[in-house]
Amino acid sequence: MSRNVLVLFLFLFSKFIIAQTIIKTNAMNIPLIPSLHIEQGFTKHISVQLNLHRGTITFLSKTDWFNGSLDLRFYIKNYKSRSLSGIYLAPGLHYNFDYNEPIILENQNIVRYGRSNIGPIFRAGYQIVFANERWSLDLGLGLATKMIYLQKSLYSDFDSEFRAMAGLGYRF
Repeated sequence: MSRNVLVLFLFLFSKFIIAQTIIKTNAMNIPLIPSLHIEQGFTKHISVQLNLHRGTITFLSKTDWFNGSLDLRFYIKNYKSRSLSGIYLAPGLHYNFDYNEPIILENQNIVRYGRSNIGPIFRAGYQIVFANERWSLDLGLGLATKMIYLQKSLYSDFDSEFRAMAGLGYRF
């Protein structure tokens, strides 16, 4: 009995779940900011993407950070032959750790460096899957908001970051 239920469940699961994964990197900044993006398709219109970034840039001062986010992607247009492609909207949650940001107390003393925060992120974009259906190009824009600082400081202001992506990916 339980074996029959398991077979039925696996059959139904295989009809409604698209078993495809796309692994990407942001081609706009490969040398400066290594990134890994893993997208997992669930239905014809929904996928989840995990984004991980680690970077260091020095302009006027050194900036050193780690970002991670989890986005739920809703594809507006149908897939082109079952591939994750088309226009998408993706709300999500992001985590940011800034290695150089000081934790400042009310008496203006710096306690230590390194500060993390979480908040919502929203992305919109277009993903193209090429003719061979293995390689993809993900063009997207996003806005990440730092709403909750995990370490209290004198300067815990509401802040946002603009994000852009030109991701090259390979589908498994």
